[in-house]
Amino acid sequence: TEGEADISEFFLPTELGVFPRGCVVEIVCGEEGEEERWLPASVLEILVLPGKEHLADEELQPADVDFYMLTMLRTPDNPNPTDEDKFEVDPGCVRQIEERAPKVPWEEILEEHEYDCWYANMEGWYPAVVKEVTDRGTALVLLRDFPEGEEEVPLLYLAHPANDDPELEAADHEDTADPEAEADPEAQLEAAAE
Repeated sequence: TEGEADISEFFLPTELGVFPRGCVVEIVCGEEGEEERWLPASVLEILVLPGKEHLADEELQPADVDFYMLTMLRTPDNPNPTDEDKFEVDPGCVRQIEERAPKVPWEEILEEHEYDCWYANMEGWYPAVVKEVTDRGTALVLLRDFPEGEEEVPLLYLAHPANDDPELEAADHEDTADPEAEADPEAQLEAAAE
């Protein structure tokens, strides 16, 4: 669909496999001896190996990239990242955002509505209210269980709440459905009256 085509530009590498400027990616974070986590970040620049400076982004191959210059997305601790917040990351520590749930089409994401949100710091799904949808493939959300402030997350981190997803709801009720009652309209009326 049109919305999915628009949103994909923020998350996909080039045809040759390099993450372009503005791409939202995941980077591995963690100090030595600590558990590693994949956190969202935005590509600001591609730092290429000597002799590759003349190539356009779409001509670069992964072997041409020396480092990516990145910035983390906004957090309650850093609501307005600046040039001072940018840092270099080895290409081996950068990946495309993994699909963890069926994505919500961009045009269906509504401000002030609740969604399930992948919270990378805690590596789990939490209810969140979308406060703002940005023009760079992200949303500012307020996580219900972490109300310290707005967190910027990739739109791919949003999913319909499990109880709003017709497929999940059907799966939740599969074992409790009575096939005879579904086939018999009188049984359906009796069941509704109970």
